[in-house]
Amino acid sequence: MDLQALKNKYDIIGNDPALNEALETAVKFAPTGLSVLIQGESGVGKENVARIIHQFSARRQGPEAIIQFDKEETTFSEAVDTEDFNALGIGPGLGTSEQTAIAIIAQLRRTQCPLVADADAI
Repeated sequence: MDLQALKNKYDIIGNDPALNEALETAVKFAPTGLSVLIQGESGVGKENVARIIHQFSARRQGPEAIIQFDKEETTFSEAVDTEDFNALGIGPGLGTSEQTAIAIIAQLRRTQCPLVADADAI
């Protein structure tokens, strides 16, 4: 899939070289099954990169789980069962409470599938 078609499919607007490189990198590494850390300012569409990685991965036929909260004060209280998922994404806005930190560590230990984590979440 060419870069512009990829942007159109995921409603990504822009032609910045850094954006293009990030998208090309996502497509390149998706088939590896490695866990990925996605960094960027809030609201730039990091969840689209997670979806692109899932789409181009060997696990694309299975479901994906994206954990994302909009409010800073929201806490992530317990690990999610990922047995039925082929990929897991943890988005921003999980808050900074001790309970959230403990739950994220538990999730990292429990997850058996590729993990895409927003840097704001950890």
